[in-house]
Parts: sequence; structure tokens; C-alpha cells
Amino acid sequence: MRLRNLIILTVIVPLFIVLVVFSLVAIKSLEDNVRSKLQTEVEIITRALSTSLSYAVARDSATPLEEALQSAFSFHRIYGAYVFDTHGREVYGLGLGKDLFTPEEIRKVIERDDLYSNYRQQEGWTFYSALIPLRTQDGSVQGVLQVNRLNTGIENYTGFISIVAVLVFVVTGAGLIGLLTVQILRAQGCQVLA
Repeated sequence: MRLRNLIILTVIVPLFIVLVVFSLVAIKSLEDNVRSKLQTEVEIITRALSTSLSYAVARDSATPLEEALQSAFSFHRIYGAYVFDTHGREVYGLGLGKDLFTPEEIRKVIERDDLYSNYRQQEGWTFYSALIPLRTQDGSVQGVLQVNRLNTGIENYTGFISIVAVLVFVVTGAGLIGLLTVQILRAQGCQVLA
């Protein structure tokens, strides 16, 4: 085997494999980090809003409820905020993603008595939504708050980066395999002629 082929097989191919694995792990780590920050942000905002909204729901007046929900949009990352009664019917809401959860799912959040969050799709948009029961001062549940954040910007861009990276590695890998094949066939052809 010629020195060139030996270098390709022992240095370039392993280096390429290590580069592929490292790059894919780095991209996956970036995606997980972005996703985790998105989720944490929505859950913190939902918990913060639930306190003020609990008082607004207990007063049974639309004006304080509207003001409290509009404060959700001051975070500039929230695209929808809704309050549902204990039967899952909308009491008041603003923004996108109203029908992400069924009344049955909203009632299950009340039964579970804790924050529930999940990714949801609606009309081609992907939302990260959080639901939390709204409690009065005596501890009874008066409704459920839903807060929605739209997947935008960097969340969608990391998926694109992953696809491009995989395509680059596939094309480069195919090129390396082709180069190796040509070199091996040339080496064998030279030996046959000699």
C-alpha cells in the first residue's frame, strides 16, 4: 500500500469521523440548550403571572383579568395568554394559540395540581405552552392559565444547521470514499501492469 493511501486510511478518515461526531454532538447540545432556555423562560413567566391572575379571577371582573393578561406581553416573548374556567372553557385570552389544549387536558391540569408544559402544533406553527391552575387565597382552583411562546428565530435555525451539517458530512464522506476507491483501483491497476 502506498504512503498516500496509508495516510488517508489512518489519518484522514479517523479525523473525519471524529469531526463528524464532535460536530453533531455540539449541534445537538446547542439545540438542547436553546430548548431548555425556552422552556424555563415560559415556565417562570407562567408561574409569575399565575399569582396576579389568581387574584383577578377571584374578583370575577374582566378588567383586572385583562390587565393582568396584557402584562404577559410585556415580556416580549409571549405570543398568547389565556384563562380557562375549571371546565376548560375560555374566560379571557389574548394572542395566538387559543385552542392548543382540549377542555379535557385543561381539567387534567387541575387534577394534577401542578404546572404542565408541552410543545404543540397549530396551523403550521410550533408553540411551547404551559398550563397552571389558578388558586384563590383559600386554596380552591378558580381556573387555569395558559401561556404560549412561539418557536421562532434561533429555535428554528438550529434545526436548519443540523440539516446542513449532516448534508455537508454526507457529501464529504462520499467524496472521501470515492477518493479512496479511486486510489485503491489505481494502485491495483499499476500492480497488474507491472
